[in-house]
Amino acid sequence: MLKITDANNFRRSVAGLSLIAAPLVGLIGALLTPQYTGDLGEELAAISAPGRWLVSDFLNLLTFFLMIPAVFGLLHLLRHRAVALGHIGAALALLGLFFHGAIIGFALVEVPLVESGLERAQMVAFAERMYEGPAFLMILAPFIGFYLGMIILAVALWRAKVAPLWVSVLLVAGLLSEFVGTDAVSPELMFVLLLISLGWLGLRVLRTPDAEWADGSAAALGSDRMVGEPAPAN
Repeated sequence: MLKITDANNFRRSVAGLSLIAAPLVGLIGALLTPQYTGDLGEELAAISAPGRWLVSDFLNLLTFFLMIPAVFGLLHLLRHRAVALGHIGAALALLGLFFHGAIIGFALVEVPLVESGLERAQMVAFAERMYEGPAFLMILAPFIGFYLGMIILAVALWRAKVAPLWVSVLLVAGLLSEFVGTDAVSPELMFVLLLISLGWLGLRVLRTPDAEWADGSAAALGSDRMVGEPAPAN
C-alpha cells in the first residue's frame, strides 16, 4: 500500500507502479495514433481531425514522464552490482527521455499547420523542411540515447541477477523492434514487449518488503537467492 509519509515505501511504490504504467500508457497511445506509412502527406492527412492525434501525443508525453521514476527504480535495484553499467544506462535513458519530449513538440507543430488552410503541397513542403532542418537533426542523437541507455540497463539487470535472462531479452527486443519492426506493428510491438518485461520487474518491486528495498537486498529479484539474503560482492 502506498504510504506518502514513508519515504522508502513511497519511492518503491512509485517505481513499481511506473514500471507497469509507463509501457501500458504507451501502448494505449500507440493504438490511438492514426495509422500511416510514414509518408508526410499521409501523416498530415491523418491529423486533419486533430482530437485523436492530440490525445495520443498527450499519452506519449505521459509515457515518458512515467519512465523517469521507472528508470530511477531500476537504478536503485543496481545499487550494489553492475553499478557503472547502471549509472551509464540510466543517464543515457534520462537524456533520451528529455529529447523524446522535443520530438513530440515537433509533431505537435503539425496540428496548427494542418489547421492553417494551406494547400497540401505547401504543408508537406513545410513539414519536410522542418524535419530536415538542423534543429531537428540536432536532437536525434540524444533522442537515441533512450534506447541505448535502456539496452545497457537491460544488460546490467541481467548481469546483476536482478532480472532473469528472458526479461532482459524481451526488453532489448522491444527496444530494437522500434527500428527493425514494420509500420504495422511498431511501436505497438515495442510497448507490448516492454509491458511484459518492465511489468514483471514492476510487480516484483511492488511485492518487495520496504526494509529490503531500503537496504538493497531486493537487488536479486531475478536470482535463485532468497529475497533478503545479502547480495554477493562485486
